[in-house]
Amino acid sequence: MLRSILASEISLIERAISVAPTNRAATAILGALGKLQVTAFCDCGCGTVWFGPDGNASNGSLLADAVATSDGEFVQLLVWGSESGEIIGLEVVGFRADPVPLPELESVRTSA
Repeated sequence: MLRSILASEISLIERAISVAPTNRAATAILGALGKLQVTAFCDCGCGTVWFGPDGNASNGSLLADAVATSDGEFVQLLVWGSESGEIIGLEVVGFRADPVPLPELESVRTSA
């Protein structure tokens, strides 16, 4: 384990699931967020963190699909879950060449 989940990461996961859920069971797994341990970071240096044993979402399903703003840029914010219902990733997808940090909490919203 690299480190415990940060308060900012918890807030972003909660916000993304509340405004842009893709799975009805997503809200049932929020109680364990504070216990998550970061197991991997994205290789590009962005704000993406993984909590699953595999260090990615290769065996996961999408729990939330939100959009947000990071450093003035539009980003996609994805929350990934395991088949057993645990949160395994918070992914930041930027559309510029350099790595994108975590977005501002207030900017997280549904993409619709």
